[in-house]
Amino acid sequence: PLALALIFAVDRPLDMLRTTVNVTGDATVASVVAKSLGKFGEPKVKEWDDHFDEVSS
Repeated sequence: PLALALIFAVDRPLDMLRTTVNVTGDATVASVVAKSLGKFGEPKVKEWDDHFDEVSS
């Protein structure tokens, strides 16, 4: 029982660390791909809505 408690006590922080590394890696790859496709920068709001001219005046 003591060994099992020790494993559970160590597993939780390690799981959080693995999750942090996974999320950071996913965000980094997404940023690199977005930059390579030219998706960073100011958004072009006119391209988001077909009826922009109707609601902007």
